[in-house]
This record gives sequence, C-alpha cells and structure tokens, in this order.
Amino acid sequence: MPNKVAITVVVPVYNRRERLHLVVSSLQQQDTAESYEILLVDDGSTDGSCDAFSNHSNIRVIYQENMGAAISRNTGAKNALGDIVIFHDSDDLAMPNKVRVLYDALCANPSSVAAFAITKEERSGWIPPDWTIGLGEEETVLIDKPYLHFFKELYPIASAMNIAMKKEIAVASTEDSGFYKAANDFHLQANASILGSFVGVNAITTHYYVDSKNSITRSFGPLRQLMFCIFSSVEVLEKSQKATSESMLVRNKVTIHGPTVILGLFLKCKIDKNFFKMVSTTLRYSYLQKLPRTCYWALSKWKEL
Repeated sequence: MPNKVAITVVVPVYNRRERLHLVVSSLQQQDTAESYEILLVDDGSTDGSCDAFSNHSNIRVIYQENMGAAISRNTGAKNALGDIVIFHDSDDLAMPNKVRVLYDALCANPSSVAAFAITKEERSGWIPPDWTIGLGEEETVLIDKPYLHFFKELYPIASAMNIAMKKEIAVASTEDSGFYKAANDFHLQANASILGSFVGVNAITTHYYVDSKNSITRSFGPLRQLMFCIFSSVEVLEKSQKATSESMLVRNKVTIHGPTVILGLFLKCKIDKNFFKMVSTTLRYSYLQKLPRTCYWALSKWKEL
C-alpha cells in the first residue's frame, strides 16, 4: 500500500461476508487514472466479513467494536490516505465510473465541499431524480445553498452513500454522528451542507441493494428515522446560526412532523430519552399556534403510525 493516494473509498462493514466480495470487486474495477485505496471499516462483524481482504494491495482494513455506520465513516475519514474521501455502502455495487466521476466533479468545482451522483434502485418504474432533468450525460448542477434542502426536507440530497468530500469536510461532517443510529446519511450531508456548495453529476455510479432483513429502516422503523432527521435539522441550524428566514423552514418541519413522531412512539410504547427529547424539541422549535392543527392531523392518522 502506498503512503499516499489521491482518493480513499470508505466502506463501513457489519456482517456482510456473503456479499462483500462483490462490492469490493466492483470498487477494484474503476476506470480512473488516479491512485485510490479501499478502506474497509469492520464495525465489530461477527462473521469475519473483512478477514479475506487484509492482504490485498489496494485495500486496508480497520477493525473496531460495534458502534454503528456513522462512527465507522468517521473512523474511515480520519484514517484516509487520500485528500478526497468517497463513501460507499457495504452492500451496493459501484459502477466502473464512480470514483472518476465524483473525483473529477470535485476537482472541477474547487469551491464545492461535496460531489454526488445517481444511485439506481433496482425496482420497476425507477426514474432518475428530478435534478437531472435537462442535463446531458455527466453534466453537472451546482447547489449553492444545500442547507436549505436539509432544513426543509426529510431525505438527503445524495441517494444512499454515493458522495465524495474533501477529507477535512468528511471528518468534520461525521465527527458528531454517533448519536444518529438511523438517518446518519442525512446527518452527514446536512453537516456538510452548511460548509459550502454541492455539485451533482448526471451519471449512474451506484446500484442500490435492498436488504430487507438488515436494513436500518427495518431495524429502527420510519418513525425513528423521521425523528433523527428532525434532530439533525435542528442541530445543524443551531450550528450554522442561519438567519430567521432559514430557521422558519426548520420550525415548519418540526411543527408538521413533531406531533406525528411523538404520538407514534407513544402508541408503540417507545418511551425513552429520545422520546422526551422529541417532546422538548417540538415544544421549543415548533410554531405553538399551529400545533393544535398538526396534533389533530396526527391523531386522525394514528392507525397508520
């Protein structure tokens, strides 16, 4: 392994022995001329997921106790040899153009802190995201104020983990993500969004693999996913100290979705420290005069929670 490479591909791994060889193989077959390494962060796997890769020339393995994907990404970013970090999930397959497309986009847009591309979902009726409309193959779009998206929406800009960042941005964006066991991709990107612009590339660079047994959504449920997105938006708003106009977006989000999360968790008997934090966040950041209406809406939908 060389002492210095241009790019580090960080892959958090937990019990992926059966599929990881396919993922790693896809990452090794990249069409870039730049030097890169694959850094597998084994997050306390019990099936020996990464043991077969310890002697590969362009692969490093770091072992840690099980602490979750968010902390694994931070471990990978801190230990990256490359100045550019590309995040990839341990079950998704990389297209041969992934490393080249994301690296080139960041280099061509030095003021941007992150580059992202398209993750194709293997389902019928899938269509490319709206931001690609009107763009030619591998053309780019600049998102000047990406934080506005995270203050308003409940999903990240980049689908799954199909994003590249400068190393210092990758470290900073994952530094405080240990709390977010779910929606950690949202939080990572939200943290980066207040540091500069994003650039999107109209190219499919990743194929998304749906693991119905081990998915985060299945493990934590959509209510907790929604809760962590709300927490993240509030946290990033406080960190950014944005103006009143931007804070209104976060307050609207909390007002609309806070009661749904609280009622849903209560009905499912998920009364823990996160539940009480959700109550406190809703009371502090919502528009109190609008809460009765959104509470009524949540109650009318309680059977769907």
